[in-house]
Amino acid sequence: MVYFLKEKSETAKKVAEMLQVVKNQRGQPVKIFQCDGGLEFDNSEVRKLMTSNGVTLAITNPYTTKWLRRTNKQNSSGPCSDNALSEKST
Repeated sequence: MVYFLKEKSETAKKVAEMLQVVKNQRGQPVKIFQCDGGLEFDNSEVRKLMTSNGVTLAITNPYTTKWLRRTNKQNSSGPCSDNALSEKST
């Protein structure tokens, strides 16, 4: 899934929509939502949304996510998801 936002203020609404879509498609709720330290995700509205849905908000330092992703791919023996918000289309 990819969501394009006109303004950062739309983030909480789109994250809530994504959480519901994942729950409907997978039959299980999201447990951890990982993002960089961008203020669009690190604010009271998104934190409240995560708490109310039982989701752990994992905020990393900027650029850490790309490094971790590359490291996980190198160390992984199986398929690895690149991004919590991206999914391969079939």
